[in-house]
Amino acid sequence: MPLNSSAFQGESRVKLRSTGYLLGYAGLIPFVGLAAVTFFLPEPYPQYSISAQMAYAAVILSFLTGIHWGYGIQTGSAGRLLWSCFPALVAWMALLMPAEYGLIVLMLGLLLAWIAEKGCGWPSWYAKLRFQLSFIAVFSLFASWIARAM
Repeated sequence: MPLNSSAFQGESRVKLRSTGYLLGYAGLIPFVGLAAVTFFLPEPYPQYSISAQMAYAAVILSFLTGIHWGYGIQTGSAGRLLWSCFPALVAWMALLMPAEYGLIVLMLGLLLAWIAEKGCGWPSWYAKLRFQLSFIAVFSLFASWIARAM
């Protein structure tokens, strides 16, 4: 059932939005927390936090694949189905790279996933939320990349 259908009205729509915001912001805790570890704790903790942050970013990027897969099936878009495989492959490749490159690939992957969702007809609250989540996730990865370079 499309999110913009009349079935998602009133209380259901409010609950969906509230739940989306709650889960989305909670999902930022590992990004922000692990970035903080890279700045404030001594070695060897930053090494572990960067590895954990990269793994988490890869999981999130793979999760976003499902959004495109579902949208492609719902709309009958073969192009969207093909695209839906890309973020998971990018995430996997990033984990095989040294951190200084893998972090960059994950940042680009998250940005591309956000760009690919534009124009999909999602509810306005979702588009706003995805921008906020993507910005904070990418900024957290960037902070870890900077901390690693210091």
